[in-house]
Amino acid sequence: MDTTLTTMIWFIAARAVHFGSCLIVFGVCWFDRFAITARVGRESGVVVRAWERIAARLMLVALPLAAISGVAWFVVVAMNMSGLSLHQAMQPHVLRLVFQTRFGRLWQWRVICWLATALAAGGIYFSSAKSRVRSALIWLTFVLGAVLLGSLAWSGHGQDGNRPQWHLLADTSHLLVAAVWPTGLLPFGILLLFLRRTPADEGWPAASQITNRFSSISLASVAILAATGFVNSCYMLRSVSDLFSTTYGRVLLAKITFFLLAVCLGAVNLLLLKPRLARRPAKIAGKLQITTTAEIVLATAVVVVVALLGTLPPG
Repeated sequence: MDTTLTTMIWFIAARAVHFGSCLIVFGVCWFDRFAITARVGRESGVVVRAWERIAARLMLVALPLAAISGVAWFVVVAMNMSGLSLHQAMQPHVLRLVFQTRFGRLWQWRVICWLATALAAGGIYFSSAKSRVRSALIWLTFVLGAVLLGSLAWSGHGQDGNRPQWHLLADTSHLLVAAVWPTGLLPFGILLLFLRRTPADEGWPAASQITNRFSSISLASVAILAATGFVNSCYMLRSVSDLFSTTYGRVLLAKITFFLLAVCLGAVNLLLLKPRLARRPAKIAGKLQITTTAEIVLATAVVVVVALLGTLPPG
């Protein structure tokens, strides 16, 4: 395989994994604060304990992946900037030059942010379950995770256009809201899988509350994603015809298609399955599990497409 093509594949893969892992870090914190803590009472201890284990495992996977993929992303950029091979690009004098660029300075700040996020997340699981310190650490991880994710807007086309500040605002908002939906589907789907294995009287009342809360917020998230996505497209494309006549436009069209398919599945959950969950939890939960899994697959496809879009020249 051609070296340039191989490098490009690794670059897209590194970007996709990094986007996905940063989305999960912030998405888990959001889900904890606004879907679990806000809706689950003390009587649903089985749900809270299950969620704490799920959140810990997701963080344990997402944070190391964010670090590894971030390093891989930086390495490929260093190779592209210098025009050198991997071994040559890793020489100290080359790395110093890369760190002096706008991308290099951004990555230095993001490394610091990642370290702070990892320390805060680690502190959560060494603190008492109901202590104020633990709650404060979760909120701190929430804020740091938002910065870690939102700063990715500065790594791509977010500064393009006549008024880059508005483009950056739209791009940052798009990333943060994407951590709510569709990324929030991952912790929701895993929690739903756990609850299907518990007695109905232990977990399902809380599950119904969480589902209602998550569905309501997801509906608002879809609207914001559509609006911010439209703004981003206006900056990146000269006209609607660019969706069909340029490579960037056609890839963007694929992203829009995956997004709309996920929205359709979300509508099925919201309008058909959610209203019946409280009455027939076991049967409806199985169907909800299937549609949620399909949404997660489509969301993964969107992340890969976003990673590809960042390597293409705008329309």
